[in-house]
Amino acid sequence: MNTIIVLDSSALISLSETCLFDVFRALNKKLGIQFIMSQGVAEESIETPSTIKRFQLSSERIQKGLNEKWIQVAQMNSESKALEERMVSLCGKLFHSNGKFIQILHKGEAESLALMQQVNSRILCMDEKTTRMLIETPNELRELIQRRQGINIQVNSTILNELNQIIPKPIIIRSTELIALAYEEGLLNETITNTIKAARAALYAVKYAGCAVSEEEIENYLRKQK
Repeated sequence: MNTIIVLDSSALISLSETCLFDVFRALNKKLGIQFIMSQGVAEESIETPSTIKRFQLSSERIQKGLNEKWIQVAQMNSESKALEERMVSLCGKLFHSNGKFIQILHKGEAESLALMQQVNSRILCMDEKTTRMLIETPNELRELIQRRQGINIQVNSTILNELNQIIPKPIIIRSTELIALAYEEGLLNETITNTIKAARAALYAVKYAGCAVSEEEIENYLRKQK
């Protein structure tokens, strides 16, 4: 059975803005990986950017992936929609400071999580850090927001417990992992050259395009490939 990876807009944008978008095509055509996004993610990464000159090229690249069917948009069923709405509602009340709630989960991210159950996927590709921390280490996320905003943040433990019951627990990968897989399978030739030098350039390109990956992670990976 083919691997199904649900895509968040952050990973789509990182790869489309760095001329590395054909990595999706190579992984789909050569390894049979199925890439799926929600309608909300399509709006975030294609429709909205298409109206802004700076991001129109990125939008066109993603649209080409849809046209050629190596990326697909899935319509959410009623059960997935209900799960998405419940997650957004709960997350909107999870953290608060001085009587004000802090919104930490948005429509596209919640749709991606809900869609995973619908399409029977265990893997979510997401470059954005906040949602990943919400799923994996919510208390560390609270501490991070506290440091960044310089405010004291409380967490609603009842809501956190409910979230832990309903929120999917995916394997979360980033665009860097897709680049690494393409390199290891000899598929970077589809976009650049399949050399360690090209892999380094590609990994740093998506880092600077917004992928939440550290320089240490990149260099540790590259050392292992030599």
